Amino acid sequence: MNRRDFLKGSAATLSASSLLGACVNAKPVRFVSAHSDTKGQYFIAGVDAQGKKKFSLQVDKRGHGMAVNPASAHRAVYVSRRPGVELHQVNLANGQLISRMQAGADRHFVGHAYFSADGRYLFTPENHYQKGEGSISIRDGQSLKVLDEMPSYGIGPHELHLLNGGKILVVANGGILTHPSQPRKKLNLDSMQSSLAYIDTQTGKLLSDYYLPDQQQSIRHLDVGSDDTVVMGVQYQGLPNKSVPLIYRHMGEQQLQPMLDYGWRGLKQYTGSVTFAGAGSLCVVSSPRAHKLTVWDISQQQLLKEYDLYDVCGVAWDKSRFIVTTGAGFVYQLALPSLELSVLNKELGVKWDNHLVAV
Repeated sequence: MNRRDFLKGSAATLSASSLLGACVNAKPVRFVSAHSDTKGQYFIAGVDAQGKKKFSLQVDKRGHGMAVNPASAHRAVYVSRRPGVELHQVNLANGQLISRMQAGADRHFVGHAYFSADGRYLFTPENHYQKGEGSISIRDGQSLKVLDEMPSYGIGPHELHLLNGGKILVVANGGILTHPSQPRKKLNLDSMQSSLAYIDTQTGKLLSDYYLPDQQQSIRHLDVGSDDTVVMGVQYQGLPNKSVPLIYRHMGEQQLQPMLDYGWRGLKQYTGSVTFAGAGSLCVVSSPRAHKLTVWDISQQQLLKEYDLYDVCGVAWDKSRFIVTTGAGFVYQLALPSLELSVLNKELGVKWDNHLVAV
C-alpha cells in the first residue's frame, strides 16, 4: 500500500455525533470491554448507557483493549494480551463474531489497536520477538489483513494514537520484550528503554522520540487531547519503594513533563487507563494496583481529585461524564463539572478487564 494513499483516506473527518447517534438509535450498546467470570472464562461484552451488560461473547483468550471502527460503529476489534496472537472482530449490534485473525510469524499483539478516522485502516502495535523490536502493522479496516508496516522505533509498542488529522502516529514504546511461550515474563528489564515516538504516516520515518529519566519507567498507555496534547501513564519496573512520576504530558516541549506534587508511591508503581474528557485539559488516570482513580488538570500539571475504588481500571469518556469499571463488576459514573462519583450498575460474577471503550 502506498502510504500517501493511506494518508488521503485517514485524514478524512467524520461527524462523531452523527455516528454515535446512528449507533445508539440502532442498538443499546454504548461501550465495549473485555471481562472474565468466576470460572476464569473470557468474554467480550457490550454495555449500555446505564452500565448494564447487553451481551457477552465468549472467547478463548483474555483480551485487553478494544478498537471501534468509526465508520462502521457496529464493528469492534478485540485484541488479545499477555502476549496474544489473535484479533477478534465483533458485531456490536448482535454480539456475534465476524472474523478472527492471527498475528504474523514471530510476532505477537500487545493489547491495543487504533483505527484511522475513516475506518479504512487499523493500526496494530506488535512485538517482533525474534528480532527483539517493535513494529506497527497497517491493516485493512474490514478484513484485518496486513497492507503495510512500519517500525515502532522501540521495543514493546503498547498503545498508539493518530495526531494532526492522521499525519502523525504517536506510540508508547513500553521498552519490555516478551514472548508468547513465556506469557508473564519480562525478558529484558536490565536493558529496557521506553520511549514516546512520533512517526510520519506518509513515510514511516521517525520524526522525534522522547525518553524518561529512569530507564525502568515504562510508558504503557496514552491518550490525546483535542489540541494534540499527549498524556502518558507509566508502569515502573524498578524498586517498589522508589518514588518516580507515573503520569507525564507532552505538548511539544523538549522533554516529557511530569505531573506535579503527588505522592507517587501511593499508586504502587502502576497506572492503567488514561482518558481525556473530550475538549479541554481534564484527564482521568486509573491505578488498579493502588485502587485509585485520579483526576488531573493537564495544562496545570496538577491533581484535582482522587477516589478509592477497589481494582479500578477501565475509563471511557461519554459526553459530560466518565464511565468507570472495576474488577469487582462495578460500573461507575463520574459526572462533570461536579466530579461526583456514583454507582450505575454492578454485574454479578463479572471481572471487568483493564479498558473500556466508548462506541
